[in-house]
Amino acid sequence: MKKKIIAVLLSACMLVSACPTGAFAMSDEETNTYTATGDVMQGGAPVVDETPAPEETATPEETAAPEETPTPAPEETPTPAPVETPAPVEVEAQATPAAGAEGTAPAKQSAETGIAMTMLRPDDEKPKVDTYRFYDADDADGKELTEWKQTVAAGEELLEPPAPKKDNARFVGWYDESDNLFEGFGKITSVTGGATVKLTAKFEDVRYVYFMNRDGSSVCYTAEGEAETAVSSSDLEAAENTVNLMLDAESHVVGWSTVPNGEATTVTFAKDEIVTMVYPVIESGFWVKFDTDGGSYVQSVFCEPGKTLTLSQVPTRSGYTFDGWYIDGQKVTSVSAKATVTAHWKANSKTEYTVIHWQENADDDNYTLEESVRETGTTGTETKAQAKNYEGFTAQEITQKTIAGDGSTIVNVYYKRNIYDVKFMNFTCNKEEHKHGFLCGLWCNKEEHQHNEKCYTEITGLTIHAKHGANISDKWPTYQGSSTWAVNPSGGPYQVNIDTMPLNGAKFYGPKTGYGSETAYYYVEVLPGESGTTTYNGVQYKLHHSDTSPGTGYTVTKEDQYPITGFTFNKKVSTSIGNDYDGAKFYYTRNSYDISFFNGGKAEKTESRKYQQDISDVTYTPLTRPDGVPTNFTFAGWYDNELCEGTAYVFVVVKKSRHEKYLF
Repeated sequence: MKKKIIAVLLSACMLVSACPTGAFAMSDEETNTYTATGDVMQGGAPVVDETPAPEETATPEETAAPEETPTPAPEETPTPAPVETPAPVEVEAQATPAAGAEGTAPAKQSAETGIAMTMLRPDDEKPKVDTYRFYDADDADGKELTEWKQTVAAGEELLEPPAPKKDNARFVGWYDESDNLFEGFGKITSVTGGATVKLTAKFEDVRYVYFMNRDGSSVCYTAEGEAETAVSSSDLEAAENTVNLMLDAESHVVGWSTVPNGEATTVTFAKDEIVTMVYPVIESGFWVKFDTDGGSYVQSVFCEPGKTLTLSQVPTRSGYTFDGWYIDGQKVTSVSAKATVTAHWKANSKTEYTVIHWQENADDDNYTLEESVRETGTTGTETKAQAKNYEGFTAQEITQKTIAGDGSTIVNVYYKRNIYDVKFMNFTCNKEEHKHGFLCGLWCNKEEHQHNEKCYTEITGLTIHAKHGANISDKWPTYQGSSTWAVNPSGGPYQVNIDTMPLNGAKFYGPKTGYGSETAYYYVEVLPGESGTTTYNGVQYKLHHSDTSPGTGYTVTKEDQYPITGFTFNKKVSTSIGNDYDGAKFYYTRNSYDISFFNGGKAEKTESRKYQQDISDVTYTPLTRPDGVPTNFTFAGWYDNELCEGTAYVFVVVKKSRHEKYLF
């Protein structure tokens, strides 16, 4: 057995020495140098290394002792399987694959060597590309920005080079050979295939005007523009204001001159000079200042000595009408000396304000907006909001507010929800005539034999104490094995369940007992996107719960069609009153509620959603900025109160059993 192993090893060594060195996988240290007949992608760029790899030489330790070397039998010589040939078979790229071969990805990574390999496609499978070349127009020879040369196919991104620099010039864009501004940077939607697009940086000459201080010793302001054009009024005003800050109260810049102490002239950007210096023309006079008393800003006016200024300026103020300029309580129309004039305003009598009526929630201590009403009043006076009458609610004291001229005033009116009791009464009468025996049919219909309130006493442990409209379905009692109660002391109809506290509360008598039982079923409309178990008139429903009453022979009454939180009873498709109770089906449609967005006291947008529906997709950004909000303020979110206190509202699910949601 030992000799056969040695023979096999020697045969393998002979085969190894006969193989080309390129057939072996490289070690980790050799992955940066490789020889192949095709292009090799290394680090994303094609690399061809034509340096021959060094031949391998067997070391003396690999040569077996001569006396132990028999001639190996041919049938025992193992032939190396072709699959053991390493990565180079995969690395070599073919310019034309075999017929029928499928195209592969343009590049892949060799797991054995870490070298990126390129598999070329036939010419008809290569994507069409266009080449974009960029030139710096500042260079005399139109030097190409070679580092920004790009070859792109449809769907790829064309990057815009940074703007080149040029002294005393402004970069205006990249222009094609037809002198058209190129605006195609970004995702390329289509290509010609093989086209070359040349784009050249274009500049326009820039001129400067230096506005000097009073003695010409320093530059106070710099304007930039095109040659032979006038300096803008905004630049002139900025330069004047800058110099005016350095002058005394009786002096003012009235113009600019190209020479010190010269006469005022039109300031323009020079044709041939890069920089033009101008000097202030200063005169003494007086200032007229304007106090708008809450109105829009009016800039002060400088007047030359002896000049009379007509007060034609008209400021604006929300909720008021301008009524002229006043000095010490006297109306003036012109001034000829230093003065501060104050605007006089007449309050509008039809300024709008908002009254919001808030009802206490049934199942928590918060409030939900019931309705919003626009009222009018005189700006600056107190509002006259009044409470409304809502069944089951008690209005609280109203805090009136001063009417703001911009219509943003909001007055809140709160209503506490009334608390009621549902009582359960037990028959405790011991009168002989009320004990119905075998002969009851002969006389029990007489009035003196009918049960009344005096025949019952309250089961205090079963009383339900809750706010009007509160969900009390989990408090409905089962007593003496029955949950069926009569709605009046003389007997039926009967109530088997209830979902919300009824207005003014209620009393129930019993419980009703008997042999057998009957069951009714309650179905509710499913949420949008949810599947139901039955469909009526295009509306899908699912089972909400069922009620079971002891005894038999019942018919449906209005008490069986009780309200369910967040739903409205659908009479049209439900079992009608008077039909059999057993197997009756009652259907309820899901309520819709509005989400209203208030901007500046006015509802600007409304979205409608179903009860318990996800509202995370509800969003709205105000289109207008309310009066008085500075321009440097940005929209920060919606709040569930008009003071925008607390944290911004998070849109999750419509949870309220009723009422709309109002956001500010």
